[in-house]
Amino acid sequence: MITTSTNLRSKMAASLALLLFISFAWTGTIVFAKMAVCEVSPLNIVSARLTIAAIFLVCWLRVQKIRLQATPRSSCRTYFFIATFGHIVPFLLISWSLISTPASEGSVLLATTPVFSSLVSYLRLRRLPSIIEIVGVTLGFVGTMYFIKASIIPSVTDLSLQRLALVASAASFAISGGYAARLPPDANVRSTAAIICWACVIIIPISLVIDPPTANLPSSHTLIILLLLGTVSTAIAYVSYYKLVSTDGLVFASTHHYLVPAIGVVVDSYIFNETLSLQQLYSVALILAGVALSCSGAWRRNRQNISKHDGHVAKVKAQGQHR
Repeated sequence: MITTSTNLRSKMAASLALLLFISFAWTGTIVFAKMAVCEVSPLNIVSARLTIAAIFLVCWLRVQKIRLQATPRSSCRTYFFIATFGHIVPFLLISWSLISTPASEGSVLLATTPVFSSLVSYLRLRRLPSIIEIVGVTLGFVGTMYFIKASIIPSVTDLSLQRLALVASAASFAISGGYAARLPPDANVRSTAAIICWACVIIIPISLVIDPPTANLPSSHTLIILLLLGTVSTAIAYVSYYKLVSTDGLVFASTHHYLVPAIGVVVDSYIFNETLSLQQLYSVALILAGVALSCSGAWRRNRQNISKHDGHVAKVKAQGQHR
């Protein structure tokens, strides 16, 4: 029983740390993409981002002396869908939308991902979220909508094509998460590297044909932004995300999208000395409460799994002693 409690606390701390890191990485993603799109086309942003991420992950594997093996034939379809719906499609839609959509509004609209993830979790994985997880997702969604109403950003009630594209990217992330849930948790770095390499194979030829890069390089500031997008916000963030999906489930892992607008508001108020309204503080509280309930549901399921595992181990030991 002590072992079960210790394992659960360690797993809870690791899961929460991953969730917070992914949330901060995605907060930076929206801002970085908004800055980069001023000098680089959306197609080239996605190509550069994925290429940098692939190089970073391959070097990571080389340092750890892990070989990047050929994708098994049985996994090709899974990797293709994750590369397409988890990287290419949403990255293109986000980069294109941010040409005219405020970054803060983009992060808020992407917060609809957990709603789609709950649906995908049931349709794709045949796992109905628990009552606590459903309440948490609903509460986070209500908080996000309240944030939209209370925020100073333009209202999203009059949806433009760019805003619809952001919602479509949220649905695309959820679809890819359904496939990512089947990735092995013990090979997350290798799996992420293989998926991003697949994405590069798809997007680079398209980019070279449709929108070939010009001889004029972007400014050094934009190059640093692309480097951060490829390493922190793509390579490291997705290794963490796929790990979280495989261990804690798609619904819980996708709640980082609820934290992104909340973190963005707090960070902006600190850096730019902006005053938070009472309504914004209420919305942040609702979002955090929704994430807390989702965490509670995921951790309760993990406690049950660990208890079953410990009970099975104890039963095997008892049978061995009896013999």
